[in-house]
Amino acid sequence: MRDAVRAPRRLNFQQLQLVSITLSTVIAGPQLVAALGSTSIGLIGDAVFTVIYILFSLLVFLTTRAARHSCALVFPYGTGKLEAIASSILAVSFTLSGLGIASASLYRVLEPSPPESVAAPLVITTILLAQSAALYALSAPLAKEPSGVVKAWRRAQLIDVCGLGLTIVLVSAAAFDPRFAIGDPIAGCVIASAMLYTAYQTFRNAFWELADRALEEKVQLLILRGLADSFDAFDDILDIRTRRSGGVPIIEIALGFAMNREWRTVVARCEQVRRSVVASVEGAEVLVLPATPALMASQAPAGAAA
Repeated sequence: MRDAVRAPRRLNFQQLQLVSITLSTVIAGPQLVAALGSTSIGLIGDAVFTVIYILFSLLVFLTTRAARHSCALVFPYGTGKLEAIASSILAVSFTLSGLGIASASLYRVLEPSPPESVAAPLVITTILLAQSAALYALSAPLAKEPSGVVKAWRRAQLIDVCGLGLTIVLVSAAAFDPRFAIGDPIAGCVIASAMLYTAYQTFRNAFWELADRALEEKVQLLILRGLADSFDAFDDILDIRTRRSGGVPIIEIALGFAMNREWRTVVARCEQVRRSVVASVEGAEVLVLPATPALMASQAPAGAAA
């Protein structure tokens, strides 16, 4: 229907990255200056978190763009590990910053004092809170993406939203009531904990991506279930090969068909099986190849049939 209302166009990951980098860069400068002008360790820690987040977002944007537009001759083994390298850099940055803020916050816990000059930083932090919450909501359609970098980015957004909200409450209480002065170093500890947790989760995912491990047994079972759902579409399963590249499962299936089947029917059945496996293993790249037992035997190494 021509008059039907079109669904709103969703932003892809790179577009969200550009929006996030632009907005955060505009706000980060005033936030850092205002935070350093105050005596609040919580607000200073949050400003450091924002700066690292901008650098990480820029690095992620460049690596994902390079992976998308890369040339096979320049990267003959693919670019799947670029995302893992970017995530590792993020993890190291968050770890070092988190340890520094944690040590300063723990020192302040011993001798808490009400933070001063926090009005301007709190206003800017509130703006950042609204921005992070909006970006996290807009990235909801990307929740099922298999990319480790996308997951790390969304996790950082969620942690940022929670950390900003708690920081605003604790620092405000510490500034307006001396009895709650300990709230400021507690806010710093919260920010440091968020950094260290983000670093741990990100590095754990990046480590396995760099290791390029095989698919888990659970995924193997999902592949078999997808094949079972279309069991009447083929005559034999000749070969199944799986691997993982850049967080994306790669599945290659060779199916056997009787010689009297029409080629058009074979192609349609292969597509049916491919869709069935994709439905079972979400986010996977699936290739289904038709073959005959004689063809597969001819591709086997010499002496394998002995």
